[in-house]
Amino acid sequence: LPLIATLLLMTATASAQDYGQTATLKIWDNTTAPHSNGITTPETEKEPNRVRNTSEATLYIFPADPAKATGQAVVICPGGGYVKLCIDYEGYDMAKWFAANGITAAVLKYRMPNGHPEVPLEDVEQALRIMMGLEAGATGFTAGKVGIVGSSAGGHLAASASTLARTKPA
Repeated sequence: LPLIATLLLMTATASAQDYGQTATLKIWDNTTAPHSNGITTPETEKEPNRVRNTSEATLYIFPADPAKATGQAVVICPGGGYVKLCIDYEGYDMAKWFAANGITAAVLKYRMPNGHPEVPLEDVEQALRIMMGLEAGATGFTAGKVGIVGSSAGGHLAASASTLARTKPA
């Protein structure tokens, strides 16, 4: 029952985007995060699945196929040159592949830096803490081993988290 209540709460507070995820978790926005990126305009999507002006960090969670579950998870950081997020093929398409192969995947819609390079790193650190169960929010989806992967700018962010962050993939 607590897992069902958590899932309902996470879904109820989810953004309108539906990528096929089981749960959506708002990590924080510019007012609740350690630092703001200064973006005050709404997110835009001039092209489908190319999200710009992100000022709210969100995790889209795709649980592992129970028949193949490894007990591992991965945080996925989509690319987009730190000006947008290519959230489909560099995000939820990858997440579906990981989930089908037994690894719970969490696509991170991170806040754009907008001249504040610490902002995306703060988002990825918080995502790692959540998926490791060190912060509340992903009950039923956390794992003892959490990796990180990214494409393009998201790959840079993943590498930065692996080397510079206080909370590193494990």
